[in-house]
Amino acid sequence: MRVFCYAAQSMSRSAAVVSGVTPLTSPPSFFESFDPKQLGGYDLLFFKLHGLEGQDRWYGDDRLVAITADQIRQANLKGSMVFAASCFGLGSPLVTALSDAGAETVIAGAELNTAGINRLIGSDVIAYWWRKLLLRGLRTNIAFRLGQIAAASKRPILAPDIYSFQLLGNKEKRLSR
Repeated sequence: MRVFCYAAQSMSRSAAVVSGVTPLTSPPSFFESFDPKQLGGYDLLFFKLHGLEGQDRWYGDDRLVAITADQIRQANLKGSMVFAASCFGLGSPLVTALSDAGAETVIAGAELNTAGINRLIGSDVIAYWWRKLLLRGLRTNIAFRLGQIAAASKRPILAPDIYSFQLLGNKEKRLSR
């Protein structure tokens, strides 16, 4: 299984635990140096960047533009599964771009999303368990729901944010073996 992760530099530690790989970070990466082709060929993609309502771009630290919806559309995401832990993702041009680029499933949350910097909270817990359970052969919808339950049980006060995350696309998809 091939995994890609792109995160704000400040969240790289938790992003690495969630995704199981060393993330590309912004900074130093930013949209002008980002090659959309590097997103192709992955089974799972994790985005842990900053999002602003109505924007067509996600940001790294210090509001450095990390990636745009147009760049995502240029990528070949055919068959991939994506977890976007970026605020205001659900309904954003970026999530639409992920689907346009061929992502088979996309998970994203509405409004402000809670995630950790050095430890896993909120969306991190969902994504961590989603990946672990997919590796065990579960369907994406079951792995996602169990991830939400784990996150809400760990920190009940975050339940509204945790349950704002939705699974779009193929809910029955499993990782290819």
